[in-house]
Amino acid sequence: MGKMAEILIKDGVKYRLWTPENEPDEFEPMVKYHVKDIFGKGCEYFPKQKLKTLADNRSIPDGFVIDFENQKWYIVENKLLCDDAIRRISSQIVRYKNAIRNPQTRLQIFNSIYSEVNKPEMHQFLYDLIINRNPEIVILINSIDGELGEQFEDDVGGTDKNVKIVVFKTFARDFVDPRKSHLHLITHFMYDVGEPAFVFHKDMVEPKVDITKSGSDMEHVEGNELHKYFAEVYGGLEIP
Repeated sequence: MGKMAEILIKDGVKYRLWTPENEPDEFEPMVKYHVKDIFGKGCEYFPKQKLKTLADNRSIPDGFVIDFENQKWYIVENKLLCDDAIRRISSQIVRYKNAIRNPQTRLQIFNSIYSEVNKPEMHQFLYDLIINRNPEIVILINSIDGELGEQFEDDVGGTDKNVKIVVFKTFARDFVDPRKSHLHLITHFMYDVGEPAFVFHKDMVEPKVDITKSGSDMEHVEGNELHKYFAEVYGGLEIP
């Protein structure tokens, strides 16, 4: 059997799975734009900075997310699925966990984020959150399909089962620039729950819709405005 081709159909128009080629230029900007769809409406994304462990080892996650509504914060790592991502992910998780044990690193993160927020009324909130509460590590990745995806999941889960994986897929409309017309399928994988939770989102137009998964196929669902979505999985088709 050839590759599995995932196709979304909306109003008779096909959207095919699109794989970004450049993580910082194509993938990360979409993650930043949709931070509230991924993490929640009270969340904001803050840029990367260097972290230092007590042993003076250094690492740089792609960013941080502050959940102002639920008083949580996250270390975020963005990935495009490939051999290099698999080779690096376990050591990156370990370095982030070690770095956050360094009080000076936490203070550095606080100072950087507060300088972006720049609101005196948020000073104590951010200080208490970052200095006194542990962050969650979240990995945003474009796909975990196939053998590479299975290996990536195994490496993450084998390193730390508390690390969450969020799959952020992009489907581009046929014959149109992917940056101009696309849909996103956001899937949250939580090891402690064991079942993925799906969120389906279309840029700036369609409402967020929950969809369920049955076997290898996505079931047809209707959104709040009766927009119909289909996800069809075709076996034996080569992806163009």
